[in-house]
Amino acid sequence: MRFVHASSAAPAESPVDTSHQCRTRRSDRTGTRRTRTTALLAVFSLIVGFAISSTSVASADPAPATPDAPSALVAYRGYNSAELAFTAGADGGAAITNYKYSTDNGSSWNAFSPAVTSSSVTIGGLTNGTTYSIKLRAVNSVGDGAVSDAVSVTPAVVDAVTWTARTAAEANSWSSVTYGNGVFVAVAYSGSNRVMTSTDGVTWTAR
Repeated sequence: MRFVHASSAAPAESPVDTSHQCRTRRSDRTGTRRTRTTALLAVFSLIVGFAISSTSVASADPAPATPDAPSALVAYRGYNSAELAFTAGADGGAAITNYKYSTDNGSSWNAFSPAVTSSSVTIGGLTNGTTYSIKLRAVNSVGDGAVSDAVSVTPAVVDAVTWTARTAAEANSWSSVTYGNGVFVAVAYSGSNRVMTSTDGVTWTAR
């Protein structure tokens, strides 16, 4: 009779394949790195985009605006006219193309024709002896600018053609007279005070 002895050793276990676990861990790590890289790229893109946008906004030229008001208006009366000297305001970023004036304190406006773009300007068609409240504004491609303060002027009632004898300030031999900037100036060739002035051609003052 033959006896078969059973081995007391435990049966050998089948080897465990752990390669897929390693691959899974490597895949997880790779996926995590890719996710982080994608997130960093997204943040970087946002930063770069914001920087470019900010630079574009900062470097863009501001839109032009209407001109500022003229200032320091001075009116000189003429015959049926008035001459205005002034200091131009800022043009608002677009060149001044003309000026408009009002002779009724801003109720109505007229553009100069032909156009004028600097001081001084002459307003015609006025009535001698009538006082006008004149305002001025500049015009550019955007539109009408801010309005200046008013200045009053009364055109001369003399025409420098018809003359009337008046009492002179000095008993001199007066030889000539001229008019400019709202003032008459007479000059003599004899006497102590050889110059006299008048704003209306009637009342004269020795100088």
